[in-house]
Amino acid sequence: MASQEGDGPRKKRAQSENNNMCSVSVEPLKDKVVPRSLCDLVANMLDCANGTLRNDETYHGMSEVRDDLQLLLEKPFIYLYDQDMGMLSTTGLQIGDTMFGRQAELSAIKEAYRRTVSGDSELVTIYGNSGIVVSEGGILLSGKFDQHQQGKPFSALASAFNQYCGIFLQNRDLASPKQKLAHQINHVLGSEARHLAKLIPNLGNILGLELNHSIYNVECNNAQNRLQYLLCQFVEVISSTFGATVTLCLDDLQWADSASIAAVNQLLLPVGFACHNTHFFFLGCHPSKAGLLDKLDGRYHFSHRIQEAAYNMINILDKGRFHFSYGLALAPLAEGGEDDSLLLTAANQLNLAGPEAVQDKSQYVIVADLNLQAGKKAMEMSDFVLAYSYFNKGISFLQKKHWVEHYSLSLELFDLAAKCALTNRDIVRLKLHYEEVIAHGRSYEDKLNVMCFFTRALASSSRLPESIEMTLNILANVGIELRGNESSMDACVQETKDLLSVCTGDEILNTKCMTDPTMITAMKLLGKLLVGMSNTRPKSAPHVMQRIIQLSLEHGMSPVSPILCTWDPKLGDISEGYHYVKLARSLLDKNGYRESSGEVIFIGTHVRAYVEPLQATSEYHNEGYVAAMASGDIMQAALNISLGNRLFFFSGVNLQTVRGKMADSVNFMQERKVLIFMIHLQYLQHTVFELIGTDEKPKYDSPEEKNILATNPNVMTTYYFHGAYTSFVFRFYDDAKLNAEKYLDCIVNTWANLTYAHSVHAFYMGLIYFWLARNSREEQQWHERGTRSKLALKKWAESSQWTFENKWYLLEAEESYCNGDFDTAYKFYEKAISSAKEHKFVHEEALAYELAAYFYLEMRITEKALEYFLLALKRYQEWGAFGKCDNLFKFVERSFTSPLTRMVT
Repeated sequence: MASQEGDGPRKKRAQSENNNMCSVSVEPLKDKVVPRSLCDLVANMLDCANGTLRNDETYHGMSEVRDDLQLLLEKPFIYLYDQDMGMLSTTGLQIGDTMFGRQAELSAIKEAYRRTVSGDSELVTIYGNSGIVVSEGGILLSGKFDQHQQGKPFSALASAFNQYCGIFLQNRDLASPKQKLAHQINHVLGSEARHLAKLIPNLGNILGLELNHSIYNVECNNAQNRLQYLLCQFVEVISSTFGATVTLCLDDLQWADSASIAAVNQLLLPVGFACHNTHFFFLGCHPSKAGLLDKLDGRYHFSHRIQEAAYNMINILDKGRFHFSYGLALAPLAEGGEDDSLLLTAANQLNLAGPEAVQDKSQYVIVADLNLQAGKKAMEMSDFVLAYSYFNKGISFLQKKHWVEHYSLSLELFDLAAKCALTNRDIVRLKLHYEEVIAHGRSYEDKLNVMCFFTRALASSSRLPESIEMTLNILANVGIELRGNESSMDACVQETKDLLSVCTGDEILNTKCMTDPTMITAMKLLGKLLVGMSNTRPKSAPHVMQRIIQLSLEHGMSPVSPILCTWDPKLGDISEGYHYVKLARSLLDKNGYRESSGEVIFIGTHVRAYVEPLQATSEYHNEGYVAAMASGDIMQAALNISLGNRLFFFSGVNLQTVRGKMADSVNFMQERKVLIFMIHLQYLQHTVFELIGTDEKPKYDSPEEKNILATNPNVMTTYYFHGAYTSFVFRFYDDAKLNAEKYLDCIVNTWANLTYAHSVHAFYMGLIYFWLARNSREEQQWHERGTRSKLALKKWAESSQWTFENKWYLLEAEESYCNGDFDTAYKFYEKAISSAKEHKFVHEEALAYELAAYFYLEMRITEKALEYFLLALKRYQEWGAFGKCDNLFKFVERSFTSPLTRMVT
């Protein structure tokens, strides 16, 4: 879409067919908030001077420039001024009135925009020459990708957001909205806003932040995921603060860098456990349709990095020398300068030339080091695809004997290349870098980083047992031996308590910070090992926790240390665990250990669920998800999502709501390849489908997923529990018995520390055990198991009457029914019903009515039985369990033939 020739300034810019390396970018003008139309006019004139525009768009003389300037002066509100961000939330659609023959396209844009106002994010792509600006009752952010800024990540995005923030700084009339925006950003993002401010300097000015640019040593996968998430949060804050749709218009998409593409993807496709209130409309302009967008599962995704061919005007034999000399000329200017683009451009030009263009051997080291610096700069800007390319290019310039002659440079290049390989899931290249450092590293400490990256790569590739073995070997080599610990669970618990008993809460809060780099790395390994052990060797996990506590108290607190206050392995010791959970949060807040926030909240919520009302605890996992995403920790975000969904389900939230949240969560895990937790959640998802009565089934039939089910005891336990639960709910006795027996075979190797799953499993498996005891030859064994479950729920009811009282009462009723103590059974059924109703567990109220009805039917109190069956049906319907309603109704229809039943039906 473009305005008719002659009706507006000639500010369209055709795409260069040649890469003229001497062209000047107009980005500095945009940074000074010069109107975009004037920037485009200047850029057009520069490109005319360079001969890079076609005849129909070229200025043929200063008279044409004068005519366009006259239009800017005569109609500034149409052609000169950028949008007034303070007014955009009240203005209507603004498209130049010189649009002809494009009504269908305009209608499509308007309709897509209106859909964003209703809720969903939308994407529109305009093909053809650029120049259109759109806003309709919302906030417009516009930017333009520059052919000569491709080496700088987020150039157009940063410009768009920076211009938006700059308007608040320049306009005194917007002081109140600026204060409101700053308050909301601080409230939602907290200290994490500093990472965004590095990308958007004017945001730092709004918030009054002093920025430190040396952060490349942050975990690379965390930084990349974190920045994408923070951008989404920033857009959500803007949208919710001013109650308006955020429109992001990016021009010249063919010059987009991969980091910007990934960020826009994230903005368009927000998935996860947290609620997203963003109304986001993306308008992109591209000269042709080829290779821009792919559609997968009904969603739009940007295709791979979009670049156009260049260099036709330069003789192919001269290209290398020209690029190399240009890059070498820029290199001294880039050293110590504030303009990142000079450093990146110099590296780009040298890399285009390649090692074969080197004429002096000393230049190999210069170029390798320049790529190292460029890679670090790209990591600061969270573009780890670009950083990865710089490190690999730097390695390609290293010559023979580089490990001897340039050891430090070689080690850092391979270390950071391995780090980026992990982020980009290039496991093959990561292994090669790992083997290179292992072969040439001069000390074990020098090899430690790549070994850590490799263990994480193994874990993320579903090779968790190998990862654990390698981690144990690494820890042993730095003096932390975890193998051969023969102490029992009770002994480990006592030893852990003894360690903690020597310090008060205040002393733990005031413990010094850990400074030894090797020990800090070891603590990170222990933190990852703790998660891995919990999934594969649960009974070893408490010993890992014990060592984390010991090292934290001896060497100081690390980002992993707050976990020590949340892992209390002694089942049932609720009050002490709850005390340490609150201490852990204090430790997080005091020392700012955001890296482990998601994990601490996740683990702590398990304990909170035994003290606080269950319905309230799911919000903690929402907080844990936000904290994990803000630090870029996808694994912990997935864990919080997984348990949050379980708490929703077992709290009795309407199943349609649970179904929707679960679908988003499974998509989140699938897109990020978090398979173990996805499979866990899909078993619950299957249960939800059965209860609702849909034929839909989760898909978990890949070889990798089948292998996880076959080898991971935690996953197997979840699988057989849900099989037993579903069979029990639908009264399939044989299936319930088979799954219960399989469950018991797995459970021996599963539990080690207190999780909320203990109480869920104890309650429902206890009900199943008593059901089996009434109908099985092995009555005594099943009865004993049911009694143990009942006693556990009774004890937990002491710490949270709200959550556990009704469950304990129902187990007491079922046990009394088994024992033939019918008077006691009657009393506890009624108590269970009353308690479930009082504490808002509609699904468990339904279950209590149903089990009481079976009891009354057995006692031949048919009217009472029918009444309770019908009440159970009503409660199941409220829960949204229509599949269960159909199943129970058929049973009632078969069991009762009285006129009352026919009247109800």
